[in-house]
This record gives sequence, structure tokens and C-alpha cells, in this order.
Amino acid sequence: SRCVGKVLHVSYHSIPNDGLQQQKILVLVVAVAVWFLAYPAATKLRCIICATLYSFTECSFTYFERGLPYTSVAQFCGNLFYVPILLDLYGWALQ
Repeated sequence: SRCVGKVLHVSYHSIPNDGLQQQKILVLVVAVAVWFLAYPAATKLRCIICATLYSFTECSFTYFERGLPYTSVAQFCGNLFYVPILLDLYGWALQ
């Protein structure tokens, strides 16, 4: 994939056209639908806030590690799914 653009500090990329582009788009649509349907509104809000804050952390980390600030929409979306695991499941397990 190639970087198509940037919004604030977050870059977004094209979906590679490797013969599986329609399947990849379908997987993305299903993932978005699951996220919207599976999480209650309070969890979604917390996920968005925490993923946004973490995107700044990722951007800062890559700046100090590689000399170039970087984070992507793919990383942000991954964080949206991971935040409930990180905060709720790990928090419960470590009590």
C-alpha cells in the first residue's frame, strides 16, 4: 500500500490491488459493523478517546525511535479494537 495522505499526525494508505481488494474491503466493512454493534456507546467513546491519545504516543515514540513521527489509520483502528482488551480484560486479570 502507498501513503495517500495525512490528517493531522495520522497517515492513511491505499488498499493494495492484489486481486484480493474486494475481500479486504469486505473484511473492513464487517469489522466496522462488528465494532459498532458489539460495543456499548460508553465503551465506543472510551475507545475513541484512548485510541486518539495513544496515536499521539505512537507518533512521539516513532519520532524518538526513528527520527520521523509516524502513525496510521490502520494503527488507530487496531487500537479501537484493542483498547477494551487492554483496559477491561487486562485490568480484570490484574486485580
